[in-house]
Amino acid sequence: MSKIKEKLLNDNAFLEDAMNDYLDDEYHYQKNQDECDCNNECPCKGEPVTMEELVKNHNDWWDSLTEEEKQKIADEAQAASTYFDEQRANRDE
Repeated sequence: MSKIKEKLLNDNAFLEDAMNDYLDDEYHYQKNQDECDCNNECPCKGEPVTMEELVKNHNDWWDSLTEEEKQKIADEAQAASTYFDEQRANRDE
């Protein structure tokens, strides 16, 4: 295993920071606002999206997937969950 890969796998601070950045909605919202260079007709300043619209968009997307694609997503989610559980267990030892 390369030294960089080994460091990334063993550096819990890096992993936690990456997860926190990913999970922090306010961080991403502000980052997007800071990077937005448009004028008054900015598409990011339109009507807020409702929860019902988000759910509908997700359901439409999910329904558009084939069974193989759905299974692949489920398998990847399970593998990620197992990996993070193992990492957490190793960190707590």
